[in-house]
Amino acid sequence: MASVAQRVFAPGDGAAPPARTGREHEEAVLRGCLAELENGRSPPHNVVLIGPRGNGKTVLLNWFKRACRDAGNKVDALALTPGQVPPITWQAGIPSLMAYVVERARSRATSAPGGA
Repeated sequence: MASVAQRVFAPGDGAAPPARTGREHEEAVLRGCLAELENGRSPPHNVVLIGPRGNGKTVLLNWFKRACRDAGNKVDALALTPGQVPPITWQAGIPSLMAYVVERARSRATSAPGGA
């Protein structure tokens, strides 16, 4: 049987590990974004989690979605695999990626039942 340490850090398609470890900084940043939004100090904005397979992006995203919904906020999450993202040059960078993600989210919203 695998030890807890082995299971915590094993890739698992976003399945919640027995403990979320090593993400305290990221969780604090996301909690800060949520607090600013709830207090009217910040407009809603996009958050991008980038990293290699198996480092906990999906687990962190699922935690943040639950935190937002538990606080009574509406949230939408779009997870993309590398094959779903077009090549992006360093010059275009994150703004180009965000434009692509926003377009994908809009497309998904309008194609969903009851979408705009």
